[in-house]
Amino acid sequence: MDLDLWLDSVVGECALLERPADLLRLLPDLTGDAPVLMSMSLADEQQTVEWGFPVRFSHPLRAVLAPFLLKHLEEFLQGNQRERPDMLSPEKLGREPLVACLVGLLGEASMHGPRCTSSVLLEVARQSSLLLVGDEQEISEAAGAGSVGLEAQTKALNALEPTKKGEVLGGVAYALCARLSAAMQVAQQFNGAVQPTRLYQALVKNKMALVVPGQEFDADALLPVAAAIHGVEVDEKLLVGLHHAVRAAAMEGLSGKGGAQAVFRALAQGRTGVDLLALEPTIASWALHGLSGLVGTRQLKKAGVSGGQAKSILRGDGTGSAVAL
Repeated sequence: MDLDLWLDSVVGECALLERPADLLRLLPDLTGDAPVLMSMSLADEQQTVEWGFPVRFSHPLRAVLAPFLLKHLEEFLQGNQRERPDMLSPEKLGREPLVACLVGLLGEASMHGPRCTSSVLLEVARQSSLLLVGDEQEISEAAGAGSVGLEAQTKALNALEPTKKGEVLGGVAYALCARLSAAMQVAQQFNGAVQPTRLYQALVKNKMALVVPGQEFDADALLPVAAAIHGVEVDEKLLVGLHHAVRAAAMEGLSGKGGAQAVFRALAQGRTGVDLLALEPTIASWALHGLSGLVGTRQLKKAGVSGGQAKSILRGDGTGSAVAL
């Protein structure tokens, strides 16, 4: 599979990215760590052919990952706090079934290079995020492996309001990152070839990919969850309203004819996806500071911003704090 086809295949699965150039701009080292994709025939009635990579360890991983998620979901839904750092040493965590499984998988994968190590990390993220969202097939597979309580717990999780849901997911992500870190450190003690890859560093830093599966971008639903996962305390309505305001400014900036619009297009550098542009810190900051030169109250209200909030945003109330987010 050549690089251009690989990039096109990956971008085709992204909710926000439109071009390979956008992908490489965000993740310039991606092609060095990501698994090689191959044409695979799926076992369905249509004999669908898709790009992917084979995973031969999904069942043993699920057998220890599902009970881990069930345990921590139950605890966080009951209001328990995140584990203390002194409880998360590799020596203590190394005795857990999930960590022991990951140590073996990472050690074996490291002998074949970072791309193979990435397949382990990506499968962890795929399984955990789908289990937490209540994916029917993953829940069924987990129940077959003995974790029969996950369906009820994920229903309770997904019934929570966004910020509370994000707090629970943030706790689970924190716990899972601790196990990944412990597994990496223990594996290194036995095999010097085991090294933290760039994908590993991105996963434990961002955490969201471990608990939220790929899906269409819905700002109202996802932004409060994302903020809570990362421990950012912000009013849900303010956060979503600011995003809709920046999105409206992006739409005007791409199509308008004034000087401010010309500056916006220069910042966009040929990109046209308004949701992606509205999430980029540099563009969002510029748009908030120059909002009144791009849009008015009527345009903001049409974009989904309440009348009072639209006037407040145009006056610049709280803009400095918003930019800091």
